[in-house]
Amino acid sequence: MAKSQQKAATASQKAAKSTLHSSLKETVSSPKHPFEPLPEGHSIEYCFTLDGLNHFQVRDAMNTFSARALEGISAYEKWGMRCTPEFLKAHQLAKKNIYNSSKIEITKLIDLDNKLDERLNFALPTEDIIYQFAAVTIFDETESPYRYDPSYAKVKIKRWKESESKELDFFLMLRGKGLILSPEFSEEDLKLILSMVNQISRSHLDQVSSTLSSDQRKTDFFQELLYQQSLNSIGID
Repeated sequence: MAKSQQKAATASQKAAKSTLHSSLKETVSSPKHPFEPLPEGHSIEYCFTLDGLNHFQVRDAMNTFSARALEGISAYEKWGMRCTPEFLKAHQLAKKNIYNSSKIEITKLIDLDNKLDERLNFALPTEDIIYQFAAVTIFDETESPYRYDPSYAKVKIKRWKESESKELDFFLMLRGKGLILSPEFSEEDLKLILSMVNQISRSHLDQVSSTLSSDQRKTDFFQELLYQQSLNSIGID
């Protein structure tokens, strides 16, 4: 890796750390939309208890036409693509910068697309996408089953990450209860795969960061991308 790329990689990792801490400081402690009674014909099912809070899912949530269901569709799309909109936007912006440079480096374009192709074929999504998916589809006893609060979702994710001595335990628990779909990997294979996809994701983001300008790295979408990257246990030292 060239020195400029190494510097960008180090800078992006430090920025991700800073973004995680600042983002969590700004989040609220309680949901914007409190728990509300379910209308006739709708029911919820218990999922798990964590830190004294019971967590649930709405049965057949996609047929409720609720804000949470609509957000769930977006979460499914991220899961299937193995990418968030912020990640794709940064990738495309990096390519545009290369195209608009005085000397177009074809090898950089090919490398970026190869990394994206590799990501699209991940056996599992990165941890940040799994956490975001769980935060949408699962609500705790203080939240509305129907209305989704993205700020409180970050509070939940922070709580989930801090509650387990091993983050892998959380993913195994979700899979064991059928709350996330994944091939039947062994515990060791699951840990290895999550480590691999997170490392590749970090490598891709480092390369993208090295191509973006300082002003582009200060944009809201890129700061959100750094927050997402900070959720991965591999990638933030």
